[in-house]
Amino acid sequence: MNNKLGNRLKDLRIENRKTQEQVAKDLGTTKATIGRYELGIRDPKTDILNSLADYFNVTTDYLLGRTNNKKLNSKDEKSIQKDLKDIINDFKSGQAGPAFFNGQELSEKDLEVLEVGMEAILTTLKIQNKEKYTPKKYKKD
Repeated sequence: MNNKLGNRLKDLRIENRKTQEQVAKDLGTTKATIGRYELGIRDPKTDILNSLADYFNVTTDYLLGRTNNKKLNSKDEKSIQKDLKDIINDFKSGQAGPAFFNGQELSEKDLEVLEVGMEAILTTLKIQNKEKYTPKKYKKD
């Protein structure tokens, strides 16, 4: 049986120098419950999974094994914000001409929506590139 969630919880707990009792107390559950999660006997409900992710400062996707990146670091976040600012400034400055969609010039509100979407795209690309280009010797799994 594949127990990626349990293994990751245990690794994070040890990495953070916490006992099962400490984690259980902090999250308002029992040591036995944390032990069952780590052994793969029991899966946490969604709210507990979210609490575990917040507690260890990782994403639920990381806990579930959907990604190997715990979170983007501050350098990555700054890089994304800089790229996003540059892209939006290019749109707003009109250096390449006015921005259009469906024959209509983009309004300020349209640019705000575009900015939110671009941030999501840049974040996803950063995560994918980190997974793809991180040398195997630095990967945990």
